[in-house]
Order: sequence, then C-alpha cells, then structure tokens
Amino acid sequence: MKFGVRLSRVISSVSPDGMAPYLTPYERVYWPVIKDIALLCEKLGYDSIILPDHPMTGIQRYACWSTLSALAAVTKKVTIGTLTTNTMRYIPNPSLFIKEIATLDNISDGRLYPLGLGLGWTPDEYKAFGFPFPSHRVRLTQLKETIEMMKVMFTEDEATYEGKYFKIKKLICEPKPIQNPFPICIGARGKRTLRFAARYADHIDVYGGMDIEDLKDRLNYIEKKCYEYGRDYDDIVKSWGCWFWIYENEREYKMHSNEFNRLEILRGGRPGGVVKGTPDEIIALFEELVNIGINYFTLRFEDLPSKRALRLFAENVIPHFK
Repeated sequence: MKFGVRLSRVISSVSPDGMAPYLTPYERVYWPVIKDIALLCEKLGYDSIILPDHPMTGIQRYACWSTLSALAAVTKKVTIGTLTTNTMRYIPNPSLFIKEIATLDNISDGRLYPLGLGLGWTPDEYKAFGFPFPSHRVRLTQLKETIEMMKVMFTEDEATYEGKYFKIKKLICEPKPIQNPFPICIGARGKRTLRFAARYADHIDVYGGMDIEDLKDRLNYIEKKCYEYGRDYDDIVKSWGCWFWIYENEREYKMHSNEFNRLEILRGGRPGGVVKGTPDEIIALFEELVNIGINYFTLRFEDLPSKRALRLFAENVIPHFK
C-alpha cells in the first residue's frame, strides 16, 4: 500500500493553535514552505509528493513542472508526480513536453511517479492561457496520440510517428527515462475515459467521491475492460484521493468540526466531500477501500502548512497498512 501527499492547497497561514486554518482562502504560495513540507513527507515515509497541473484556477500558483524540477533537486527518495497533467496544453505538439518528461525522470533517477495524464476540465483556464479546448472526443484522441508518441520516443533511437493531430519525424530523445517501460497513469471517472485507461494505463486514478458502491462499479468496469483487452487487472495500480482532515481523538474532532464546516462553506465545498475522522475511523474507511481494490491513496491535507496532520497520519495510519 502506498500513500502520496497532494500539495493542491498549501495555505499561507494557520490558526494560533496550529490545528485549523483561518477561515480565509490563502492568497500566496511560498517555495520555502513547499520545500519544507516535501522534505518532511520524505522523512515521515510517504511514498510520493503530487502536484496539480493548474497554472491559474483563480488563485496564485506555481507552475507544475518548474516546481516538480525543484522538488527533484531537494529530495532523495520520495517520488514526485502530478495528478493530472493535461497534455493538450502543450499543443500544437506534445513532443517537447514528452522530452521534458524524459529529462526530469532521468535527472531524478527514475522518481517521476505518478505522471498522471488527463483530458482537462477547466475551459476558462485554457482560454486564459490561449489554448483551445476542443470536444471530449478530440481530447481523448489527442491523449491517445500523446501516449503512443511517448512510447515511440522512449524506446526508439530515431522516433517517427504520424497521427491525426500530432506527428514527429526522426526525433532523437536522449537521454531516455530511467523508468523502462515508463509507467502511464491516467485520471479517469466516466466510462469513456475508464475504458481508455483500461487499455493504456499502468496506473488509474479513479478520483471522485466517497460513494463506495460507485467506486466498486468503476473498478468492476475497469476489470471487465481489462479482460476484453487481454490485460491483467491486478497489474494495474488503482489510486483514489480525497480532501482530508484527521483528528487525534473524538474530543478534538468535536471541538473543531464547526470551524471546519464554516471553512468548507466559505470555499464552496469540495467535490465528493472531505474525509474527516480519528485515526481509527480513517483506518476503517481505508480498509474498506483496500478490500474493493484501491492500493494507492493520495491525500490533500486541508490544514497545510501545519505539519500536525501529516505527522498524525504517518504515525497512526501508515504503519497499519505496511
């Protein structure tokens, strides 16, 4: 079982007791804070540090790939990755983006994982940066061609590829990634994308809410499609992520639940809600998810940059699954 920390939201200030954030969305990000949290995650035994690839979404953010490169330089063991990168941002051709993947994996000694690839879901962000946002069908085909191009560039001395949208000719991609074959991770929820992921992915991130039956249905659908494609379902990593709060005990949970609820309302809520509970409650929930097939958890700790929850989870939950 593996656990990754998703640095989707590193809040710039916390309450004086260090337990809960102030009831205002953060306004700034700071590299020293991100670096400090990443180094602690590595020390505590988390498996990965994961960033979103959203350069805007209405708040100040660092660019994903620049930050991943910086994290690769200051860490030694933890993997660094993204859920998810939307490769259509790198058109008219993702070939140079693929070269960046090879370079970062090589420099980090094979620690670029998971490299999540997705279709994108923020048309306003695309428009702001001057990128087109075509139909779902077009984006799916473009993602397919990107993955096919990656495999050619990562295995051949001179890569030539011609698809409907992208093409390259006698392209030299050296040095190659350390990871060989390079693992493909795809974020998927709807049936078209799940079907695509079952065919191409080594790791599928079945992001979404806390509905266990819905998660079961999606995993069963992936397994069915793997059988049709002649793939071994058990060979595919299945990850699930959540917004996350952990409390030391029931007393603390009750003490801060009202503050948390006000914060959630202020921020407009979270897709699928937030996992909240004591270590024992979190363990029980995660055991249920493990039983249906999840084997990689990615956690967005809501109280960052406070390190309290990171430590509490590492000391009380991770050992149960190792």
